[in-house]
Amino acid sequence: MRKQGTNTVTLPDTKFYNDGNSVVQGGTMQLGNGAQLSGTGLLRIDASGTLATSGGTEGENVALDSASIILNQGLLHVKDGRAEVSQELRFWNTSEVRTDGDLVVSGSTAGFGRILSTGKGTLLLTGEGMQQNGATVSQGSLIVANTTASATGNGSVIANGTGTFGGFGQVGGNVVVQSGGTVAPGVPQGSDVPAINQGVVNAIDFDFTGMQNDLPLAQTSTLNDALRLVSGLDAGSGLIRNVGNEFNVSNFTAGSDWTSSAANSNYVAFTVAPVVGLALQLDDVTFEFQRNDIGAARRFRIFTSIGGFGAWNSGLAPLQTNLAVEDLSVTTLTGNYTGSELVTEPLEVRLYSWDADAQSSITTITKASLDASFVSDPNNVTFDPTGILELGGNYTQLEFATLEIDLGGTQSGEFDQLLVDGNVSLSGTLDVSLIEAFEGAVGQTFDIITSNSVTGTFDNVIAPEGMNVQVNYSNSVVSLELTSEILLGDVNLDGVVNFLDISPFIAVLANGQSQAEADCDDSGVVDFLDITPFITILSGS
Repeated sequence: MRKQGTNTVTLPDTKFYNDGNSVVQGGTMQLGNGAQLSGTGLLRIDASGTLATSGGTEGENVALDSASIILNQGLLHVKDGRAEVSQELRFWNTSEVRTDGDLVVSGSTAGFGRILSTGKGTLLLTGEGMQQNGATVSQGSLIVANTTASATGNGSVIANGTGTFGGFGQVGGNVVVQSGGTVAPGVPQGSDVPAINQGVVNAIDFDFTGMQNDLPLAQTSTLNDALRLVSGLDAGSGLIRNVGNEFNVSNFTAGSDWTSSAANSNYVAFTVAPVVGLALQLDDVTFEFQRNDIGAARRFRIFTSIGGFGAWNSGLAPLQTNLAVEDLSVTTLTGNYTGSELVTEPLEVRLYSWDADAQSSITTITKASLDASFVSDPNNVTFDPTGILELGGNYTQLEFATLEIDLGGTQSGEFDQLLVDGNVSLSGTLDVSLIEAFEGAVGQTFDIITSNSVTGTFDNVIAPEGMNVQVNYSNSVVSLELTSEILLGDVNLDGVVNFLDISPFIAVLANGQSQAEADCDDSGVVDFLDITPFITILSGS
């Protein structure tokens, strides 16, 4: 496929299989609400081309599952909703990823190009970064989450404009925060990350309308954001898939027990898996079917890969239904999972049948669905508000740049940290917030930066409401200490500003001390320039 010209070609709710090499040389190829790009081929976006996604008014995700998407100075634009790249996103040259919605790259990033992240949304990288030239975020948020490898490769990361860089785990190269840019370990405030679903949700419900002659069946009427479809409805090797606009199968065994059906691979199946970062806990599985004549198989049973296909007890109840010879009604069999196992790998669900009088008789499958709940994968990164960024290079914060530090507790991982292998150079603003009902206490300290060496200081420190922050700098560590809120002019620390503060103020000024209450012009130093502000404060008290 070769897209040329300046127009836009929109593929709404389309399954686009790309098993060859396709290229967008000009204009826009847009995948609409619920669309899916898959296949073993390559899709290249050249300098004048755009690959766009749009969730539309319903906001369904767009799956970009092709083996490799190559940005050759082209634009990848998530217009709204959310899209996910599950395999490889390759940068041949510096290319823009514009997230007016949100983009999750759970596959790897590769190539010699650089990621230019723009747009008001979030670009989330959870895969392994093998590209050489890092990333620049000038709008929205770029969040990395990978504890085993750098999600941005070994290149530098630059935050500038109104861009925010945050996340967890390793960053291979230098991090530079330029004018207007922000670094915020963990999940930056206001950023959107994949939601962790709570409670049981209808995770998948196959759509049996229209022609379904080709296997596997990939179209679904609903697919929860936390789940991906690995394989649609498939017939086991022992069954015959009959032509028609329904899912009809025949050749179920005439044997009198399940073992004959298992030996002959007489089953219908589908396979799903949770998205990266989540674990699935199965609630129930439902198949709806109808025997077309009295010779059709009469015994049906559900298995899942959780319990294994060779064991009779698969953790589902009820396990099986036995139908009378004359029963040709629509039958619903629901297996409720009674276990508590969390699944992070692909989960296969099978419906076996046997006890047929005539193997040529047809059984029509009219529904297949799965309900599940989702939690954070205990073996993967959790998207907590606070996080630790491990930088393999240097950290440089320039004037008018910001480091946001959230404090949610005193233990490691409960507050934001930068662990820097290289050197740290500081300027700009430090913005400290208390989150998750953490109130903080006077005297509590937090090592927010560790490094090989530290030079410079923050020009401005924003403290949480009702509290002051004292920043302590050593040769290799920057730490915070929570102190009481400062009352400027209260040099004798009695809680009020009055004539009793005059002598202590003169003493601090004469001795060259740096008491914060005497820094009446809030400049960071106590000098003769504080005299006039002190008199003004004293006069107004």
